[in-house]
Amino acid sequence: MEEAIIEAAMAAIGSAFGKGASGLSMDQVTGWFHRALQSVAGSSEVNSSLIEQLAEKNLKREIPVLDAEFTRKNLARWFEIPQEEFVNTPPKQLEPEVLIRHLYLEKMFKEWLAEWGYVVSIGEDLEGKESIDFTPDVYGKLNTLHGQFEVCINFVCDNPPSQYRVRALLATLEAYATESGDFKSEFKWGDIYVVATPFQFGRGTSASIRLQSREGKYTVVKLEGDDIYALRCQDSTSRLVQLMDLVEKAKAIGPLSDEVTLGSCLRRVVKTAFKHILIVGLLLTLVLTFFAISVTSLDDPVSVKLRAGTERYLNGYVEYLTKEAKDGTLGSFDMAILHTCILTGIATTRFIYPEGSILLYHYIYGDGSDLELPSSYFRESGYLRKKIEELGPGDHGPIVLRQHEDWRLSLALNPYYLSISDRRIRIYHPRIEFATLDSTKVRTVIPLGKMKLQVYDNLVSAINPTPFFVYSEWKVE
Repeated sequence: MEEAIIEAAMAAIGSAFGKGASGLSMDQVTGWFHRALQSVAGSSEVNSSLIEQLAEKNLKREIPVLDAEFTRKNLARWFEIPQEEFVNTPPKQLEPEVLIRHLYLEKMFKEWLAEWGYVVSIGEDLEGKESIDFTPDVYGKLNTLHGQFEVCINFVCDNPPSQYRVRALLATLEAYATESGDFKSEFKWGDIYVVATPFQFGRGTSASIRLQSREGKYTVVKLEGDDIYALRCQDSTSRLVQLMDLVEKAKAIGPLSDEVTLGSCLRRVVKTAFKHILIVGLLLTLVLTFFAISVTSLDDPVSVKLRAGTERYLNGYVEYLTKEAKDGTLGSFDMAILHTCILTGIATTRFIYPEGSILLYHYIYGDGSDLELPSSYFRESGYLRKKIEELGPGDHGPIVLRQHEDWRLSLALNPYYLSISDRRIRIYHPRIEFATLDSTKVRTVIPLGKMKLQVYDNLVSAINPTPFFVYSEWKVE
């Protein structure tokens, strides 16, 4: 616990106990802080020497407590006793642990709201209808482009939390938030009321909070010990996100006005629809995954039949598009399908044939600049090693290979050129340009596992790609 809070609590206790403060023992005072700290900070470690030092200094000294002066109103608020009853309450009936917890939470929530951009005040009276004042322990106001938003926070620090205090707070909040006659409340849609305890609210208290959230135009959020601890353990941004999650859960409870009920219903419908879409999407993904594995990898009778049918259908559709491209009759829908198929193919082969995938994307969607392909595969290719050894130093090409000699190379460079020296080897093509639209003679087979798809170069030319120079090179080891 921070020294400032201990010092403030000491001063407040001294002011409330008056002359009786001099009769307080150090064990008694240390015990108050020990138990209070354990409930709000999750720790029971108390620096007894610091407590004793500050007790001697502050128990009889009336100084401002954090952001509020020593007044009967503030002392009553910190001890959580109605102001009209506080003056007649004997000091021995006061609970300093309540005050210590209250000051600790008050300072912590004030700092949090300030971090999030709110203008914060402590113990400010807010006038409601019929001149009834509502006094939040912490009040925050945030002005944005979308309007002004308010957050009111009250603490209930006795153990167990007083149901009567919560109901009294909710009643005065309603007086502040309800419009009546000439009184127009600013506390309504989008505003938040937080009632917080370092312990756990009882069933009746929780029911009162839920009822208030249903009937009001604002959102009532309860924060209990576990919630506060979880918020305290986060950084500022994560803390705000987590708090807004709690607000959203509270919003789902109410309110009951037609407008908000409709909004809540719509939100529930959207959430339900999203869940169903997600489930259907997952099922569809699983089905497609199993189908892909079946047609590309398996040899059971069903998979063989599926593979043959899939090859026949896809290759037939490619032939249809090829003929349309040759005749110049590809429509906008066909072009959209063609782009989709090419992008899907590029994504699908990215990890199987990365060089060919990179080259095709640059050809169709690039700017015609020179392209350098990674050399890791070319450097280790058994086919290329044999060809380099066979040809020897010099410039060679164009060299045509059959696809089965090196599938991965053939899908990137076929034909290709080689520049071989003692220090460096370069494989390249001076101008990547596929067959023209009127040609259906250049065919490329793309193996996807056990399934083989046939693609004709003139289909790519229908998209008006940009020719370019491509190369890959590596040092001779």
